[in-house]
Amino acid sequence: MKKYNNNSGFSLIEILAIAGVSILISLVSIPSFIGYQKNSKLKNESRQLATDIRYAQQLAITTQNIYQIKIFSEDERRYQIKDETNETIIKDIFMDNEVRISQLDNITNRLIRFTATGGAIEAGNIYLVNTNNQTSTLQIKPSGYVQIID
Repeated sequence: MKKYNNNSGFSLIEILAIAGVSILISLVSIPSFIGYQKNSKLKNESRQLATDIRYAQQLAITTQNIYQIKIFSEDERRYQIKDETNETIIKDIFMDNEVRISQLDNITNRLIRFTATGGAIEAGNIYLVNTNNQTSTLQIKPSGYVQIID
């Protein structure tokens, strides 16, 4: 026959200690998670912009027209892919609220333009920044090659 011991459970102090350790771990890990999430959004927006730039380049090659990406002001957080020949807007993209395009180097009139051969009319850099001031740079070379530099 088995005997049951009334002292086989956890005491109140043990439960409070476990709860305290759990709360402490949560308090330490939540800021790290938020920072990771903001960095992830920055990387995602960089990849999406690079993909859209490559898409505009491919459209220029296949249709033999000049295509452009128009980058709107920093506050608008948006850009468009446009066929320059007939002024048709192909795609209108709104960026995440926590990411913005902070600076454009060597890009005149906020336009990235591709010739019918896929070459960039002007090479330059695009700098994206998140709310934690982390940056990501997209480099557009004269050949039209796009590289993300973190």
